[in-house]
Amino acid sequence: MTITERRPKSEAPAAFVAQPPQVNLLPPEVRDARRLNGVKRVLALVVVGVLVLCALGYLFAVLRESAMDDALVDEQNVTTQLQSDAAEFQELPRVRAELDRNRTARAYGMSPDVDWTSYVVAIATVLPAEAKIEQITENMSSPVDGSAAQADPLQPTSVGRFELVARMPVLPDTADWMDRLDALPGLDDVRVATSEMAQEDGGAQFYRVTISAQVTEAAFTGQYSAENEEG
Repeated sequence: MTITERRPKSEAPAAFVAQPPQVNLLPPEVRDARRLNGVKRVLALVVVGVLVLCALGYLFAVLRESAMDDALVDEQNVTTQLQSDAAEFQELPRVRAELDRNRTARAYGMSPDVDWTSYVVAIATVLPAEAKIEQITENMSSPVDGSAAQADPLQPTSVGRFELVARMPVLPDTADWMDRLDALPGLDDVRVATSEMAQEDGGAQFYRVTISAQVTEAAFTGQYSAENEEG
């Protein structure tokens, strides 16, 4: 008895399986409606995106406006503070102008200032031996009155007149003495005004000599001038 083995028939590969024909039976109206719905969804997304952008732009504008308002308030506060500070110094220009007027007035009024102490010391150094100063007088002009009146019309115009009264046991070399006095800065036209003999209570005799001189502008110290005031 012969046994015959039956093998199952091999199936064809799936790739070679015949596909049934497909036919789109949907009407054109349905397909168009579906396309329209897709377009509507796209448009809706675009509208939503535009609305989001508009909202973000509005929010940015609001935040920017708020920041600008804050900056404006800060600037207004600074302006108010500066105005308050300026109010404290509003008198400064008037005070400075008053000080300038006072300095000008003092410089004008003190323009004929002379250091007479230094002149007395300088005159004492050129006095003859054993001579003593009895009196020193000066007649200075003021800026308002002008030059001092001259005792002698032949004397040069000056800013003041100076007189020295000295006593001495003997008359000195008048020419040499006058030259030394005339060499002092600020003194001009030094001359002997009077020379007389006098007597003390004890009977001792001496000479009383009066020296006159014109004072020039070289005698002014200038310490109250406008330049020194500025310094």
